[in-house]
Amino acid sequence: MGIERMDMGNAMVIRLKGDLDERSIEALRKELYQCLCEGHFNLVLNVSEVGFISYMCLGIIVERLR
Repeated sequence: MGIERMDMGNAMVIRLKGDLDERSIEALRKELYQCLCEGHFNLVLNVSEVGFISYMCLGIIVERLR
């Protein structure tokens, strides 16, 4: 899995690449947490290059974005 961040002014775009599976959980959790700690509350997840999202990674996304 690859992660890129792009600050678009009023939103932080997080571009994800590859498969979001059990091996990706910690990296995804840390990236989302870091964005929130830096005060980026308008997050856009670009998953156009993601082939698979496990239920565990989807849970991390929901957990961090509520």
